[in-house]
Amino acid sequence: MTELGRAPNKALGQNFFVDGPRLQSLADAMNVDGAAVLEIGAGLGALTELLLPRAQTLYAVELDSALCDILRRFKDPKLQILCGDCLKLDYSFLPPDFVAAGNLPYYITTPIAEMLLTLNPSEITLMVQKEAAARFFAAPGDKTYGPVAILSQLFYEPKLLAELPESCYWPQPTVRSCVVQLRKRDRFQIPDSRHQDFLSFIKQCLRMRRKTLLNNLKGWPAAASILEQMNLSPSIRAEALTPEQFLTLFRELKTKNQ
Repeated sequence: MTELGRAPNKALGQNFFVDGPRLQSLADAMNVDGAAVLEIGAGLGALTELLLPRAQTLYAVELDSALCDILRRFKDPKLQILCGDCLKLDYSFLPPDFVAAGNLPYYITTPIAEMLLTLNPSEITLMVQKEAAARFFAAPGDKTYGPVAILSQLFYEPKLLAELPESCYWPQPTVRSCVVQLRKRDRFQIPDSRHQDFLSFIKQCLRMRRKTLLNNLKGWPAAASILEQMNLSPSIRAEALTPEQFLTLFRELKTKNQ
């Protein structure tokens, strides 16, 4: 950063991971050998450097163009640098069993996590602030229960890999961070093309949390009868549904609507 003549950009949430041993330990916990890897927020390339020798191809996404220039110094044919907003890129080139990783800025953790979950990778490992990590493990009725928890718990086995002290980062944040790892499980599956639809459906259900679920599903005429089949009260709120119930409701509504 001194060479670039600039300080970390607070607006972009730039807190760089600088604890080498801890980062090596986290890289070792990822199933990236021979895999296509999508790294969100590659920054100065600390994690990139550790994953490159093991990955088949590494797609490093970075918004800051100056940092993209730093990443190009690796000069490794396996490294593909995607300079731009990770939420606006087209990821249709990724193979089905790709692995995702990233050090996410707090202010945009939830949208990025939702995006990654709809892409349906085989594994996701994310460094996030501790408060954001709770979203992956929230239970029905919790204040932080939402799409991230529902998608994570349905399609993955979420695990808290480590808690990271502030000293792992430069500049040091004012809060602790955590590493969350999600490994795909086969218990529930829907076609990849439906994951974005399912996310939109969950958001519709939770749009007005103080309203009943049926109130939020006025555009779905069959919703009342399906809730009855599921032995759920017509006055139930969406936040009370389990992830499995969200999926059942989504599948049944899609079937009735065909």
